[in-house]
Amino acid sequence: MWWELAAILALALIVYRMYWSNSPKRPTKEGTAKLYFFHTEWCGFCKKAKPEWEKLKGDLDKPFGKTKVEAVSVNCEEDSKTCSLYSVQAYPTVKLETSTALYEYSGPITEDGLVGFLRRTLGEESSSV
Repeated sequence: MWWELAAILALALIVYRMYWSNSPKRPTKEGTAKLYFFHTEWCGFCKKAKPEWEKLKGDLDKPFGKTKVEAVSVNCEEDSKTCSLYSVQAYPTVKLETSTALYEYSGPITEDGLVGFLRRTLGEESSSV
């Protein structure tokens, strides 16, 4: 009977490790977030959005609310595993990951649109760092 329990525990451990290794890694530190820009080189919409994404990076010097945001650009041709883990279905896709949630942005990929999304989701930009 003990071997049945050991087999069940071993199976549970295997399933847990499989899930854990395939789930997106949330930022562990509270007060931090990652804003992902998923794109490809062949996508015309991605090429149009890229300059707006680059402008947005300058807006990330100050925290939004109490959250410091890091911009992460992911080329899905080079890093298909990450794109799969985040369930990217179309390009470009923008997702915001905090320590507790994952949000998908559905508006136009413009500097103003993305800053508005961060403000609505995380709070206003702080006046001091």
